Amino acid sequence: MESEKPSINIPYQDVIRVSQFVSENIGLEYTPERMKDLEKGIITACFREGLSDTESCLKWVRSADNINEKIHALALSLTIGETYFFRDKNLFRFLRDEFFPRLITRAREHGNSIRIWSAGCSSGEEPYSLSILLYELIPDIKDWNIQILATDINNDALDKAKKGEYSSWSFRDNLFIIKDNFFQIKGNGKYKINDNIKNIVKFQEINLITDSYPDTRNGTILLDLILCRNVLMYFSKDKAAKVIEGFHNALKDEGYLIVSPQEISYLQNQRFTTIIRDDVFLHKKVENSNKDNESVLTHQIKFTYSQDYSHFLPEPVQRSFDSITVNEDSFDTDDEASKKIWAEVSRQLSVESSKFQDKPRIGALSEAKKLADNNRFEEALVLCNKALESDRLNPKLHYLKATIHQENGNVPEAVKSLRQALYADKNYIPAHLNLGTLMKKEGKEKESRRHFQNALISMEGHEDSEILEDLGGMTVGRIRVMIEDFISEANK
Repeated sequence: MESEKPSINIPYQDVIRVSQFVSENIGLEYTPERMKDLEKGIITACFREGLSDTESCLKWVRSADNINEKIHALALSLTIGETYFFRDKNLFRFLRDEFFPRLITRAREHGNSIRIWSAGCSSGEEPYSLSILLYELIPDIKDWNIQILATDINNDALDKAKKGEYSSWSFRDNLFIIKDNFFQIKGNGKYKINDNIKNIVKFQEINLITDSYPDTRNGTILLDLILCRNVLMYFSKDKAAKVIEGFHNALKDEGYLIVSPQEISYLQNQRFTTIIRDDVFLHKKVENSNKDNESVLTHQIKFTYSQDYSHFLPEPVQRSFDSITVNEDSFDTDDEASKKIWAEVSRQLSVESSKFQDKPRIGALSEAKKLADNNRFEEALVLCNKALESDRLNPKLHYLKATIHQENGNVPEAVKSLRQALYADKNYIPAHLNLGTLMKKEGKEKESRRHFQNALISMEGHEDSEILEDLGGMTVGRIRVMIEDFISEANK
């Protein structure tokens, strides 16, 4: 436990010096109010290096030697990956039903080759999700040359990704566990990715700030698609612009870049055309443009979704743990339309706490998530409780506790924590949505409907186009329509 470690104190001027070093070599920007988080990360890095006292830690911090080793040590301590399989269902549904089928059609005419880069892949769930989709969509995939390059600066995360073993926590926003032909269920409760999915993905350490790309030596050339989500937001505008320029050069002509919705502003005055489909933003490479005068061209393109995704959806199986979402078998009606509406609602409403933006407490929240990602739920709860001692009216901390309790199979405690979140803030939308989900699962229709209605009331005054960060970047309009449709169908 952290309290058992020797005390190390880093003078403020040294924290500032490290902040500049981190900015130049890793890209992370620390504002003055986040210097305490940085100091904590520096101390963690010192312990990783076997330095257990202030004197030796300061000597390491101030030394100009072993720069690469220092970069790696700080990267391990300061970058906390938060991901899971098929994170952002709206995006992956679009990739599956529209983008990949078109890409596959074009690729069949040009040598059956597809190249994708998942930049900032953390522990590998994103690139493996992409691999699963392609394996589903290409029946003759063994005759194809497909490479998904998956990179990160954090070696610990890459080691986990290469191992390819995941706990149920990595499936927390999925209605179904993936088909048996994609994972092996291990005796220790882990899910191991199958070799046919694993072999498409190549993991590699790449520092987006200091390494070169495009580059034939690391495979960052002639790419059809680059995904870099929830990475640029931690960079300064100058650093982000440099990274985006590298991405542009690494793409094929008319290749695509995908970033998270809150990072779109970083693409201003870059050589991309932005295509919008509901909550999905694709940035298409534009060549032969006047870079100095080029601005983003944003337009709407209508795609027609397939009405039946069932061929590509994983088969439902019984899970040994309580999911945040509801298996549609538990829906107590034979009306298929209602089932589909409820399935859509329950798939979308699980909220990961890593997006909480309260700066003073982001360290505790991130650390708790990191512990949970490693199945260390008891320690994660201890950290949450410690943070709540000084901030009992923070609904996001209570919500994080609820999420961990659900993953740990303790639904009563999850419900208790969600109610505490609403006591702290009666209009806290995520708590209403998830209590509605849990009450529906328990057959408490009236209470379930009440929480969904309260969520709608809490959204009054918000514009439909407003993005709710605590709800995975979904818009108010999208959430409102899903809930209203569910309530309408349930009342019939």
